[in-house]
Amino acid sequence: MMQCAENMMFGVTVKETDVPGRRIVTESVAGQVVGQYVEATPIVQPTAQVVNQSAITIGQALEATAHTAGNKPVDESDPAAIQAAEVRATGSNVITPGGLAATAQSAAAYNAGVELEGIRLSSRMF
Repeated sequence: MMQCAENMMFGVTVKETDVPGRRIVTESVAGQVVGQYVEATPIVQPTAQVVNQSAITIGQALEATAHTAGNKPVDESDPAAIQAAEVRATGSNVITPGGLAATAQSAAAYNAGVELEGIRLSSRMF
């Protein structure tokens, strides 16, 4: 609350401060505190939301991927899925250099390059 200098020196000021569980009202005259009142206020607890997730480990996700992918090469969607699993497991959205998501990303980039080269070579041969 902004007050002019004259009010602070000679006038009456009332200041209200809210802290968890109480409200404090302070009354001052000519800069001197003449009264302070404390009033209890209810503390509002945020409601917890329950999220129903099926918890699986990164290892379980990779094992399931290996069973379903078979001999399919790593593509762009695989590193994204691995990174999402790492984010859930670690709570950090930073890709660790040399980690599983980074390695999968490198493999996907390599495979994309190999596929493009294969298409170029085959189109030139015919």
